[in-house]
Amino acid sequence: MKKGPYLLSIIFLSIALMNVLNAQKNIRAYVIDESTKESIPYAHVIKTIDKTGTITNDDGYFEIRCNKEDTLKISFLGYQDKFIPAAEIQNKAKIELSISTATIDQVTVYANNDFLYDMVDDVKKNIKKEKHVSKSKAYLFTSSKNDSLTLEVSELFYNASTKNRSIESLVYKNGRSYVLQTSNGGYFININISKSISMYSLLDKHDLFPTNPLELSKRKLKKLYKLEVSNRLDDLLEIKFTPKKDRKNLFSGSMWVHPNRNVLKKIELFSDGRGNKLFEGLHVIDINKINFSLILSYETEQNFSQLNFIKLNYNAEVSNHLDETFTVNTESILHLYDHNDQFFVPKIEYPEKISDYRLMTINPDTIIWNDLKKQNQIKHSQQQKDLLQNIKSNGKNFKEMVPDKENFFESSYEQWSPKNRILLKKNTKKIRLENSHDFKNRIAKTNFLSDKLEIETVLYLDILKTNDGFLFESSAIMDPYKTFNYLEVDDALLAYANIYFDLAEHFRRRLMNELETQDHSLKEIEEIYKKINKELSEWQAELKKEAFAGRNLARLKEWNTLIVDELGINNFDLFKIAQ
Repeated sequence: MKKGPYLLSIIFLSIALMNVLNAQKNIRAYVIDESTKESIPYAHVIKTIDKTGTITNDDGYFEIRCNKEDTLKISFLGYQDKFIPAAEIQNKAKIELSISTATIDQVTVYANNDFLYDMVDDVKKNIKKEKHVSKSKAYLFTSSKNDSLTLEVSELFYNASTKNRSIESLVYKNGRSYVLQTSNGGYFININISKSISMYSLLDKHDLFPTNPLELSKRKLKKLYKLEVSNRLDDLLEIKFTPKKDRKNLFSGSMWVHPNRNVLKKIELFSDGRGNKLFEGLHVIDINKINFSLILSYETEQNFSQLNFIKLNYNAEVSNHLDETFTVNTESILHLYDHNDQFFVPKIEYPEKISDYRLMTINPDTIIWNDLKKQNQIKHSQQQKDLLQNIKSNGKNFKEMVPDKENFFESSYEQWSPKNRILLKKNTKKIRLENSHDFKNRIAKTNFLSDKLEIETVLYLDILKTNDGFLFESSAIMDPYKTFNYLEVDDALLAYANIYFDLAEHFRRRLMNELETQDHSLKEIEEIYKKINKELSEWQAELKKEAFAGRNLARLKEWNTLIVDELGINNFDLFKIAQ
């Protein structure tokens, strides 16, 4: 009899869930030009109720999940906005946009262009007034080519924060890259493209970037730039800006502005010859010449504005270590989506300036990655699909190359594996007086043995919310930035180091067992993670106290027996320690 109410609650919950799912609709459609029938890439598709949305890909295609009562606003510069109820959109429908009838002839003619300098100055002031920090998810797609040869394709997910119409920060979630070996045996890899994008601000001058008009006072703007109206469409004015003198430290380009509100809709920036230190390619000695462009596009309404995407392109002439010169074309686009929502950030700390490519070596494969791709609102164009297919067939997954000792990084994050044992080396670098303040240099000079060896392990945990609950992915990781050794290396020390690392794997399995045996809230997951980490720290501290660096073999043997029982790995046998 006690089962009755419980069964009814399950039935009611199932019916309620079905009603929610039935009320939603996954829309797949194309946005095209009404006259030419050509696709319109990067058109904004926004739900009018909650202001969230997506943009079309290079083929004009988009997907978005809506409630049936939603209305979609579809807009693109030069076209009239279109509002369509979600319930009326058929699968794979072609939504046509009409070209705006307004032209440059409708622009009011002034005796001079002083009003444009006032307008740009007011746009800057309005941006400065925006104190709100907007949160969203972000997806970055980058490809690099040498003529027709694809050298690199990468996909990365972040949490994005934006302020004053610029990226304030990008926090890494997950990523993957495929690379192709060049004819000389090397690789061209953009190791920090997201840093180049996120360090740029429309209002704040940066030494690595040319100056744009929004950074200048009105007096300097008049001195350095020529402004002119180049187009007008509906309530938008396109202002073209050109340096009065040929200066590499100034951007040229154009900005689209709502003249009645002095609100920025879009800005295009072009640089010829500046940026050699801005873009960093692995296995490249020097960037000789470079031209690059930046486009920042926004969705704007009366009391609403959000950054939708940033597109970065550059062409460069580069030289490798063999003094060979070749050209590289890189195209990168950062899409922001799911505004006011963000990913769970993986549980791991890493240095602030670490590159995306080093971060890609941390993520375990591939459960969360596969679901991230499914959830991503930004769909690949046919060109992007072809690029990926080509490089997957002819190139390599970058992450799979690192364990094979391809010489990319001096040291990498080491993931625990039953097949691989860690082989610590003694740090033998000479200590220079000018670096004597450095932590590791001071450690090297200490007389305390316990200060000469530090092994830092991390319980990496990533979480992704799905319609069915949470997905978990974890790994025991050794942190190369906090691990060091100044002791002589012998078999006992190696056994100790691996037992220390094995303990992290033992507790990782306990963590996953607790998380997967029943459903938990995010708060409960955090508490379980902290509890398991605390227990791991206590056990590792005890191991360090009893058998540091293998100095007490009798006690180390007891710990070795524990690892044999739990993981089936006998480090005493592997390192040939007499028992």
